[in-house]
Amino acid sequence: MTNEPGPRGTLATAAVDRILGPQREEYLHDAQLLITACRDLITETGSVDPPVSLILKRAGLGSRAFYRLFPSKRDLLMAVLEASTEALQARIRSRLDTIPDPATRIHTWIDTFIEHTTSTPADGTASLILDAPRLSAIFPDASETLERRIIAPLHEALGGLRRDADTDANLADATVVYDMVASAVVRALSRRQPIAEPVRAHLHACTTRVIEGPDQGTAAA
Repeated sequence: MTNEPGPRGTLATAAVDRILGPQREEYLHDAQLLITACRDLITETGSVDPPVSLILKRAGLGSRAFYRLFPSKRDLLMAVLEASTEALQARIRSRLDTIPDPATRIHTWIDTFIEHTTSTPADGTASLILDAPRLSAIFPDASETLERRIIAPLHEALGGLRRDADTDANLADATVVYDMVASAVVRALSRRQPIAEPVRAHLHACTTRVIEGPDQGTAAA
C-alpha cells in the first residue's frame, strides 16, 4: 500500500484553477511589467545591468513583487534575454516560412537579422547583441542555447539546400554565417551607423562561398 495520490480529477483541477486563476494572471502581468521595464532601460541606457531600483520605478512595482517572481536580477535578465530572442526568432521564422527555396531562405535570414537588430530598438536586441560577451559570461549555457535557436533556421535551410545528413558540417557553416553577420551588426551598432549596402552585399557574397564550400569554389575557378 502506498501513499501516492491518485489521478487528478477534472473537478479538483478546475477548483484549483478557479482559486489560483486571478492570482496567476496578476503574477503574469507583474512579470511582464518587470520584463518590459528592464528591457526599456537596457534600450535607453545601452547597459544590460540596470539597477533594480530603476526597474521597480519604471514598472511601478515594489521589491516584494519583484522577488516573488524573480529570485534575483540575474533571473530577470535571463527572462529579458529569452523574450528578445523569441521576438527575433519569430520574425525570422515568419519571413522564412513563406520562402520555399533554401538558398533564398539563407539570404533572407541575413537581411531579417540585420533589419531586426539594427531597426527594432524597442525590444532591446541591439543592446543585448552589443553586450553579448558579457551575457555569455553571465549565462554561458543559456546564451548558447538561445543562440542556437536563432541559428536553427539557417541550419535547416543549409540542410535543405545540400540535401545531406551531415548536420555537424551544416551547423558549423550556419554558425560561421551567424558569427560573420552578428559581428557586422555589432560594428555598425557600436558606431551608431547603419550597415552600408556594400557591407551587406559582401556578407551575402561571403555566405554564398560558405554555402558552396571549398570544393565547389575550386571547381568553379
